[in-house]
Amino acid sequence: MSSILRRLQNTLLAIRMLIYKIWYWPKLLAEVKNPRQTQTKLLINILRAGRETTFGKRYSFSEIETIDQFRKVVPIQRYSDFATDVEAMIENSETSLVASSAIFFAVTSGTNGSPKMIPVTEELLSDYRRTQKICVFHQYQAISGLYQGNILGFMSPFNEGYTQNKIPFGSMSGLLYQNSSALVKTRFSVPFEIFSIPDYDTKYLLIALFALVSPPISMMTAPNSSSLLRLQDLIKKHRTKIADILEAESLITLGNEAIQFEASFAKKATCARAENKQVIAILRSSEKPMLGLLFPEVKGIVTWIAGNCGIFAKKAALLFPYPVALLEAGYLASEFRGSFVVDPLRCLAFPSIHETFFEFIEVESWDSGCRDTKLVDELEDSRRYYVIATTKAGLYRYFIDDIILVQQSPYSTPYIKFLQKGKGVTSITGEKLYEQQVLDAIQSVSNKVQIEIRDYLLTADIEQSRYVLLYEGLSFSEINSLIAHLDQALCEQNIEYKAKRDSSRLGTIASIELKPGTFVAKEREWIEKHKGAGQYKQARLCYSNEELSIFAEKISW
Repeated sequence: MSSILRRLQNTLLAIRMLIYKIWYWPKLLAEVKNPRQTQTKLLINILRAGRETTFGKRYSFSEIETIDQFRKVVPIQRYSDFATDVEAMIENSETSLVASSAIFFAVTSGTNGSPKMIPVTEELLSDYRRTQKICVFHQYQAISGLYQGNILGFMSPFNEGYTQNKIPFGSMSGLLYQNSSALVKTRFSVPFEIFSIPDYDTKYLLIALFALVSPPISMMTAPNSSSLLRLQDLIKKHRTKIADILEAESLITLGNEAIQFEASFAKKATCARAENKQVIAILRSSEKPMLGLLFPEVKGIVTWIAGNCGIFAKKAALLFPYPVALLEAGYLASEFRGSFVVDPLRCLAFPSIHETFFEFIEVESWDSGCRDTKLVDELEDSRRYYVIATTKAGLYRYFIDDIILVQQSPYSTPYIKFLQKGKGVTSITGEKLYEQQVLDAIQSVSNKVQIEIRDYLLTADIEQSRYVLLYEGLSFSEINSLIAHLDQALCEQNIEYKAKRDSSRLGTIASIELKPGTFVAKEREWIEKHKGAGQYKQARLCYSNEELSIFAEKISW
């Protein structure tokens, strides 16, 4: 790309950012200053739009006029409560949840083996695009030169298939890319089709190769920075092969999946021939090829910094021998956009009150059985809350099992930050593993290999990016057999767990043997502390930092 064309693009981008600043941001800021008014208006509009739907008639939306009436009439729901209505939308295009047709279904892991299919409407997508403009504006403002070069972005496939009514389904990140402006698309270094390649080594090799022959990259973006760590590992492992391909300026040695990109790669490699000599020298040297050496103009990484993902983000930043800014991407889920970031360097983000109607329940209150919710302007600083969302795409009082932390802001709308999934759900690199999936997997494996495991706990080890099974009473051969089959069973139960294992972002399940009687002793301690056994329930899935310390002195080394 000529320097004249790039300067023209940067000028157009600067003009666009000025428009965002003048036109979009003041409107959104006005809504942030009046959250109760904004949220009330949004909810009433959602209910009016959905009153003729199957769900709307079921709960008499036409008779609901206030937030309190809505909370009284409509119960808090989980995805399983919507499943039948979603199936009707998928199979018959029925207006079971929304009056308008779904244009897309976002796929994410569910509590059982079947994935969740989240309806996306044109209106919801329009809201996403508007809010994304504000997020980009604040990123542009935060780091000078962040958008001056190309972008190395990681995303999941947009189109994983079609429903029987020819509606596409896939990832939300892919859909947003497909609907981004041409000005933004031209800056992405990797052809989007590469992210649909099923073989992970081939996919990541192509990502690395296209990034290396593209114009200088000034920004990297990935929801979870484990993708960057995976890229670093693959470059280190295949650096000689990558150097050979760059010298040959051909993908022919990568096989059939790469051939479709041959012409595009050859053209880029030829244009970057002079620059590639230095890249090839780095790859062939004895020094480990860190991302920072291969991509020396990166200004920042846009990723999830809050919650567990912060560990991977910090590790990714260390791959650069010079300071690289970490910018918070915000609280994003397949079901809805939870927040929009206004200060990406300090991880300050407002809940997306113009897109989603929010309710919250303090974590301790929910765990004790309370279901009385608070609204956005009623949240207390430094408190942790579960999120309940009502969206324009037909999710009403949806309990997503996410925990957020509230931070005080200058306005009536506080900042929120995603912390983690709730009890019975873990996520190291985005897999969202549910306790019920673990229970089902253990049961099926036990039946298959004829090994009974009565007491166990699967823990998420974030530092090592793997799961660890705590157990007692099994021999060495029995636990090895069980773990090998357990990994496969979890892949069958959870599509995102399988994707992370296939890409090596999640490591092999490890095991720790506990002294006999450990689980019984733990139950006895709980009963003595709480004066009764009626409510005791042994968790089967948790984060390592939650329970491992309890068992530390009882590990059988």
